[in-house]
Amino acid sequence: MIEMSTVARDVVSAQPDPPRRVGLRHLLRTAYGTSAARWVVGVGGALGGFVVVVGIIATGELIWRVVLILISGTLLLASVGAPAMLALRARRALSRGVRTSATVTEVSWSAPGDRSTIDSLTHGMARGRRRVEHPSGPFTNAFETDASWARDLRPGSVMLLLVDPAEPRVLFDLGRGTASTDVETPQ
Repeated sequence: MIEMSTVARDVVSAQPDPPRRVGLRHLLRTAYGTSAARWVVGVGGALGGFVVVVGIIATGELIWRVVLILISGTLLLASVGAPAMLALRARRALSRGVRTSATVTEVSWSAPGDRSTIDSLTHGMARGRRRVEHPSGPFTNAFETDASWARDLRPGSVMLLLVDPAEPRVLFDLGRGTASTDVETPQ
């Protein structure tokens, strides 16, 4: 299974400087192909779809049937659309984000089995702080990741990022880097 950060890293390698041309189809395929997306779409879609059908065929007052259909329809749309939102966020970050690095200053882990996210059940979760090199000057921010490389993070580890060129804000994590990663850091 390919992670979105792997696809994003490939795009940035092929087109180092923004604006980048990014195809949404490949990002959607990647987002819907993850195990987390299968769970969210599968369980949320099945439950939401089931309750929508129950709301349609149920007897009783029309207002309660409409409320039931609206609530379950919203659940259905949210669960089926969640991976698409990730793909759209990645596309926006890839098209305009500036490539840079960050150094982990502190990190703590939870072991696989952590129930914070679906992927943290398998990979665990890393939470901490990092010093981000930004074109307008370095800044520190908190992070958390359930990516497959999360357990490898230590204080001093390098993370590759896309940041907003105009303000000190991280748009997307590209993954773990090395001290010799070819990233232009601002002077």
